Amino acid sequence: MRDRLEISNPGGLPKGLIIKTFGKKAVRRNPVITNLLQRCNYVENMGTGINKIKMQCAENNVEEPNFIFNEFFTVVFKRKFGNKGLNEGLNEGLKSLLQTIIKYPGLQNKGLSEKLNNRPVKTIERQISGLMKLNKVKRKGRKKTGGYYAI
Repeated sequence: MRDRLEISNPGGLPKGLIIKTFGKKAVRRNPVITNLLQRCNYVENMGTGINKIKMQCAENNVEEPNFIFNEFFTVVFKRKFGNKGLNEGLNEGLKSLLQTIIKYPGLQNKGLSEKLNNRPVKTIERQISGLMKLNKVKRKGRKKTGGYYAI
């Protein structure tokens, strides 16, 4: 689905954890493995992941995810811009330019023109201006050495 990102893991909630204490209490699914990983400093404090997810969402002005519990454990993140995908609302010329910038980050107008079958540089400049106004592209670097990057 374009309007969300879903991450699923088989197994549902671990035994001994209920929805009411989810994100507040840590229950290890496999204590032998988690103890080993903790002693090797491969994992940090147990039971901090859900709160980190929520904190990162708040810091990035993203709606908190939904957690679904059944035979799977699923986290559903809603996309920040609703149903609009990267290319929605763009004409074919802008779409092809944006895809080229994604594929070849850092190119300047002339390089983009060459990648787009010698599309006129003036057209590239006008289209980049439009993509910048839509916050899809930004320029990085100096005038002679910088290039364009997708946001």
